[in-house]
Amino acid sequence: MKKIKGLFFLILINLASIPFANCSDRLLWPFFKTDLPFDSSITAGKLENGFRYLIKKNNTPEKRVAVYIGVMAGSLMENDEQQGIAHFLEHIVFCGSKNFPPGELIKYFQRIGMDFGADTNAHTGFDETVYKIFLPDGSDKEISEAFTILNDFVSKALILQSEVNRERGVILSEKVSRDSGEYRTRVKKYKFLFDGLKLPDRFPIGTQKVIKNADSALLKSFYNRFYTPDRMVLAVVGDVEVSKIEDLVKKYFSDIKKNNSKKFAFEFGKLKAGKGIKAFYHHENEAGSTRIGLNIVKDGGFETDSVGYQEKWLKRYMSMMIISNRLNFSLEKEDPPYQSANAFAFNFMRRILWAQIAGETDFENWEKTLETFILELKRGYKFGFKEYEVSRVRDEVMAMMEKGIEASTTRDSKALASEIVSSAMNAEIIVSPVDQKKIFFPILKKITADDLNKSFRE
Repeated sequence: MKKIKGLFFLILINLASIPFANCSDRLLWPFFKTDLPFDSSITAGKLENGFRYLIKKNNTPEKRVAVYIGVMAGSLMENDEQQGIAHFLEHIVFCGSKNFPPGELIKYFQRIGMDFGADTNAHTGFDETVYKIFLPDGSDKEISEAFTILNDFVSKALILQSEVNRERGVILSEKVSRDSGEYRTRVKKYKFLFDGLKLPDRFPIGTQKVIKNADSALLKSFYNRFYTPDRMVLAVVGDVEVSKIEDLVKKYFSDIKKNNSKKFAFEFGKLKAGKGIKAFYHHENEAGSTRIGLNIVKDGGFETDSVGYQEKWLKRYMSMMIISNRLNFSLEKEDPPYQSANAFAFNFMRRILWAQIAGETDFENWEKTLETFILELKRGYKFGFKEYEVSRVRDEVMAMMEKGIEASTTRDSKALASEIVSSAMNAEIIVSPVDQKKIFFPILKKITADDLNKSFRE
């Protein structure tokens, strides 16, 4: 192993065999009860058919408007015979709809100064598909055109067999272009970390067999099943008059028909590995370095977003910040075997608790790097953190919140629209930077080393 270049090495620690519960629709925000204050600068509403919308006036850049629509329809909703259909569908809705015959959308995007292409103006993930338009101004005409297009995308796509055949080659080429060392490593890593779950077998690009054989009927079946108004959320962010946008939303999206079929719930699966330590490595010739990681993955359970939920994750975040600081301090003062290192913990897909200590090294030093990370893990677990370390990360978090307040008046509309749609589909509350400070500064001031030690050991 010492001669393997481009080594990707993972250690999985104490991976319990836990069944993941059914994940039904999560598109609830901001329509559930919580003690977190919803950002008052965002106007939220829901139409009778279940369609949700969020509107925010924002002047960066001036006279521009970001219009994003998210649909909770991704690759995890596919069955074995549909692998890649969610992404294929993302492409095909650009290829003809009720109000835009095949080829007409290219002219529209060129006219408003946007690069045309499904990958430029949309993306498909494991549990979402998002369509994006960035308008040159917020006039009624521009907004109406954008709403007509997005309505066509999510409810009036033609999905013609001729266009399916035409787009098939584009998607097959995209699949080939994605086949990089980085992508292959990610696939192998997910298969290792999430063995037993559906996730590793549902990368959005899909399988070559399905892409080659997909027809209009297969695409329409997925479209009709999952492109329903109760699975959609619209975000409009930019230089707009909010009340006027609300009227236009009602005018252009109230006609989308409800789907009266049973609510869809999918199985995440069950992690296969038992408790203990499990090792994995993956080799890529084109990799320029070796990455080492210590990981723990387990079912975090879906929790409603709240002050308590955020406080729990704040403590996890801070404990991992201390580990990162320790590793980076060694980079400044010593000569460690790694070039970079960090530690993080996050709630992957709002279901999976994933913590990691990881870094980049030369392949000759992978063993020394691994030893260093293990020692740092044991040090944190056995001896815990010092109050001065807690004070340091507390100051860092407070500084980030202060910076968020300063930047809040100049945030880019596209970034905000993306964040709003993502938060809505993940049942996460967007709290204004000012309210974040008001809520979490008192909590931060009370957090002790014992709090972070407990969080880290958990």
